[in-house]
Amino acid sequence: MSGDRGRHLTTGFIVKFMHRRLGALSVVALLATAPAAYALDANDFAGKLKNIYAGQGSSLLVTLGASTVSGNNITFDGLTLGSPLAPAQDIKLNSKLTFENVAEQADGSYTADALTFPDADFKFDGGELTIKNIAFKQIFVPSGKNPDVLDSSRFVGSGTAGPFVLALDGQPAFSMDSVTVNNTFKPSQAEAQLTEIDSVGTTQGFKFDMSQAKDKDALAQAKALDLVTVTGKLLESVNWTLADGHLNISELSADVDKVGKLKFSFDMTGYTAAFLKNLTALSEAMTKATGGSGQANQQAATAMLLASLQTLFLNSASLRFDDASITAKLIDMGAKQANVDRAKFIDTLVAQVPASMNEGESQPLPVQVTQTAQAAVRAYLNDPHSIEIRLAPKTPLGILGIVGAAMAPQNLVDQIGLKILVNDKEITPDQAAKETGTSPAAPTGGDNSTAPATDDNSGASSSDDNSGSSSDDSSSSSSDDNSSGAASDNSGSDDNAGADDSSGTDRLTTKHNH
Repeated sequence: MSGDRGRHLTTGFIVKFMHRRLGALSVVALLATAPAAYALDANDFAGKLKNIYAGQGSSLLVTLGASTVSGNNITFDGLTLGSPLAPAQDIKLNSKLTFENVAEQADGSYTADALTFPDADFKFDGGELTIKNIAFKQIFVPSGKNPDVLDSSRFVGSGTAGPFVLALDGQPAFSMDSVTVNNTFKPSQAEAQLTEIDSVGTTQGFKFDMSQAKDKDALAQAKALDLVTVTGKLLESVNWTLADGHLNISELSADVDKVGKLKFSFDMTGYTAAFLKNLTALSEAMTKATGGSGQANQQAATAMLLASLQTLFLNSASLRFDDASITAKLIDMGAKQANVDRAKFIDTLVAQVPASMNEGESQPLPVQVTQTAQAAVRAYLNDPHSIEIRLAPKTPLGILGIVGAAMAPQNLVDQIGLKILVNDKEITPDQAAKETGTSPAAPTGGDNSTAPATDDNSGASSSDDNSGSSSDDSSSSSSDDNSSGAASDNSGSDDNAGADDSSGTDRLTTKHNH
């Protein structure tokens, strides 16, 4: 019995040992085969990456080169960007694109820590542009199960590049140390139901250098204005809430030292995901219309465009310039070249405002609009600190309403809430009333090649003591029946209707001397 018991114990031990050995071997085998089972699928990643732009009516087609996988990194050998609207104008990038630390998520989407590019060198006739340290971070590639127009908006969390160097004829003309863009997403970048996107972009070390310019006249002017070397910075700040399509571009600006800061801001609602889907459908319709499918497609595309625009509303907009000494320098330079004093040169510039505003228009703008613009130009040139054009409708104004207002300009000011501010003060009706709001009867300045034809005085306005001015003597060139460039005598000039026998130029000068 004792022998049988010993044999059973021995046999049990051997069985348990073999079972555990086989179990250990299976674990080892599983671990050995795990990398192969869970290796990144570069083709799947590439397909989902291309789907971000494909199938949404996008005009951008992405083609990736051959792929290689190294650990958690995926590298593509080149990239081609194309458009069905211009198939012969594809852009090919022959550099390697590396997605670092790629991870597939449970829902089939992918994340990557970064997308890096080799340094870029673009050569063209007469110049060369180099860009270094190009990288995008916080990459998100959706699963593609439910393609959405917002997929491209959430693709990148941040991006950096720089330095940039542009050389012309072998000489550095422009450089920038870096560009940085940071995007934030609420509730998160991977959340299917995004509610808000914020974006802030900045630059560092922005520089123009004209010291090696071949255009001697341009270089001489740059030296006179102390602008041979110009530095500055760019900034953008955008907030987009998706539920109501509230797009607020709080700042898009270029701040140039010794010149000034130009800032644009814009606030609108209705820029929703649904609106973007309509735009993509419109893009497809336009592609078909361009392809010659007939007038029906063109009409359909137009109808879709009008329907889409009905959802957009303007809340406010602003274009502002803050001077950093350049305005006074330009006025002094212009007055010197025209051989007139500063005040007379400003009069000349103000007189040209109506013609500039009405150029190419089928019907002239209301006189009160051009009067206000003239008053603003005069106030700014006499004391140049800041000037701002602001649109502030009393209630959100439909984009189509703006188009309608432009077609009926007599209601333009009230409908769009147009205001012009100089040095942060709004131009008043009293200031505007002092201007004519109409074009002068004869052009001013040294070159009178476009002056209205007269019997023998076509060049009178460029006499030695009146070059660049709107003086009384120059008005003779537009007298009698030759004042085709002028508005009627009574336009904006009631208090000067009795001014001798000269043309509207005299009345313009009288107005300027208030």
